[in-house]
Amino acid sequence: MKRTICGVLAVVLGAATIVISGASPGAADTTPVPFTCDLPAAQGGLAAGLIPDTVALDNDLTIDDSPDPVAPGGTVHYDLDVPFPDLTGDLPDVGFALGYFYLRSIDITQPIPAGLDLNSVQATLSPDPSWASVSRQGSNLVIHVQSAYPTVNDTNGRIRINADVTPTTIEVQETNGTWVPIDFIPSVDIDATVTGAAGSTIDWRPPSINAKVFYKKFIIFVINIDWNDVNTPCTPDDPNQTVVSTLVGSPALSVTTSADETSVVAGDDIHLHVTVTNTGNMDLTGVTVTDPNAPGCAGTPGNLAVGAQVTLDCTVTTTVGDVPTFSNTATADSNETAPVGSNTVDVTVTAPGPSGIAGTVTEAGTGTPLPGAWVAALRTSDFSVAAGAPADGSGNYSAEVPPGSYFVYSIDPTGTHTAGFFGAPTVVDVTEGVVADADPALAPLRGSVAGTVTEQGSGTPIADPLVISLDGTTAGPEVATVGDGTGQFSLDGLTSGNHFVGFVDPAGAHVSQFWPNSPNVPDATPVAVAAGAATAADAALPTKPVDPGGSTLSGTVTDSDSGAPLDDVSVVALHAADYSMARATTTDAAGDYSLDVSAGDYKLVFLDQSGTHDMEWFDGHPYFELGSADSVTAPTVADVGLDPNTGTLAGTVTDDPSGDPIEGAWVVAIGPTGIAGGAVTAADGTYTIPGLPAGTYRATVADPNGGRAQEFWPNGADFSAATPFAIAAGATTTIDEDLALP
Repeated sequence: MKRTICGVLAVVLGAATIVISGASPGAADTTPVPFTCDLPAAQGGLAAGLIPDTVALDNDLTIDDSPDPVAPGGTVHYDLDVPFPDLTGDLPDVGFALGYFYLRSIDITQPIPAGLDLNSVQATLSPDPSWASVSRQGSNLVIHVQSAYPTVNDTNGRIRINADVTPTTIEVQETNGTWVPIDFIPSVDIDATVTGAAGSTIDWRPPSINAKVFYKKFIIFVINIDWNDVNTPCTPDDPNQTVVSTLVGSPALSVTTSADETSVVAGDDIHLHVTVTNTGNMDLTGVTVTDPNAPGCAGTPGNLAVGAQVTLDCTVTTTVGDVPTFSNTATADSNETAPVGSNTVDVTVTAPGPSGIAGTVTEAGTGTPLPGAWVAALRTSDFSVAAGAPADGSGNYSAEVPPGSYFVYSIDPTGTHTAGFFGAPTVVDVTEGVVADADPALAPLRGSVAGTVTEQGSGTPIADPLVISLDGTTAGPEVATVGDGTGQFSLDGLTSGNHFVGFVDPAGAHVSQFWPNSPNVPDATPVAVAAGAATAADAALPTKPVDPGGSTLSGTVTDSDSGAPLDDVSVVALHAADYSMARATTTDAAGDYSLDVSAGDYKLVFLDQSGTHDMEWFDGHPYFELGSADSVTAPTVADVGLDPNTGTLAGTVTDDPSGDPIEGAWVVAIGPTGIAGGAVTAADGTYTIPGLPAGTYRATVADPNGGRAQEFWPNGADFSAATPFAIAAGATTTIDEDLALP
């Protein structure tokens, strides 16, 4: 099919838009741009006047920008696709074969917009054939399309269009002389650095186009065209039309820091959160967070879309070096922004409380608290004393020690419980600012006898019975107690072994007996007592006539050495004639007693219920001399002074070599069977250990909190180096000790 000249020119100079960009067509900015092209005139012929001087074109210009918006100073990329101008216009359809049209070249001049650094503009073709090139000329990009064949004449070194086939073919001659088809101008890839300010735009304007057309056609009287590389310029109707506008963005980044805690103790954790937000109007890339004080909150979030945020969480374990305040500030950065700092979050850090060991000392088995027990923390490395503390009235103790591993050793200074380790022993680990728990339980060395005293036959409880224990071997008096109104009693603090137990009705209405129902010791059965156990021993006393009373036996019981009044001393009156029970009572706090008896003669016996004074028959006779005891005649006053059967150890503990008193030192008196008593030195270094039975002892002194070496008096390193000393009843033995640092 023959093509008209109008159709040929339409193909030659391309009416369609060809998009060859890295982005999909949907992402490209395509804008219709009206052009006006100045056509060359025909040289003659009847149809020459039909060719207009200009032709209007409406072509689409495609420019793909990335990114959009773009950061100030950033790099922007464009894919530029420009069409061939459609010059067909209203050319007449002459109805004859046209043959080949030849083009010498096509130049598309694209202005480079303001806001780009001209010197940074880099433009390439994609693809990059031999017949097309792009270059920057001043403030323009020039796309030049021309055959690279070296010889140029009417039919060589050109672009040719076969107007007589459908569809029209367009070919360009390669350097080797071959003709290859073309149907597009390659896409132009442009990269440039942005110089525009934030908030401004980079506005691309339409290009101008010029084609050099070579075409010769002569039909006598009809048409005479002699276009010899004639310029055919096309200019945009509105040179200031905006084809595409790239926003120079306002990249912005914010970073905030927060903490879950407002205050912690050194050693505790602080939970931090660092939040980075894209607060600008463009995507951010290469986002990073640095946080010197909290490295765990540093990171590389990467890319952030507009409005997006990311939170980095971390934990910081505080140390004493953070006291009094832990402060944290993070910094965020991106490829598009300058570094920005966060707020400063301050967390109060207090010094940890003292580390140590605390707990409650109890009696094994019963769980009864042991007030006054001593607890020592021993270093596991060498068993040296790191610290110590006495238990309070509830058995609670607390010893301050530095972080480390310890054994816990407990002592009952009364000597009534076995000293020993907590556990097997158990290692107690102490950390900074933490008080570890250790609850020692000491095995008791004493037992008890408990029961109920009733009336034989009726079973009626005997109120306030006096219960007395005697040594199971010697029958010597030990301790006594008074039961309650229901006849129940508990005779405590008895050593393991056999004990005779006697029962007395203080009202004199029942016969006194020894367990189980004997009127005397020789016929009685001893009660076996085990440490930590209560042995049951009930008594049923026969009735007897009650002394009618009417006369008074009274007096005061004191310590024969000090003259101090003695309370809780049992006073028993026996009829002198037959030693039968008359009355019994207990001294009050002033040491006074009073017995309501009938007139007559009586034997009086005095028994200190605590066992710390000798039992005595009036006046001054030992417990085994009832037959020699003096009688008293009621009414009368009978005062008595009881001899103490225990002595006292006292002295002063000082520092070696300064001689300064040592407060808080532990002094332990060691008897034949173990610990007999102990005391803690006062501020002046003095101590007193009363209630020691007469005998031979050794002593050891420790400084649990001062770091001085433990010694065995005098200045011995161990028990074998200790020197024995005597404790006499009613006397005070003085030993002083000086302790030195290792």
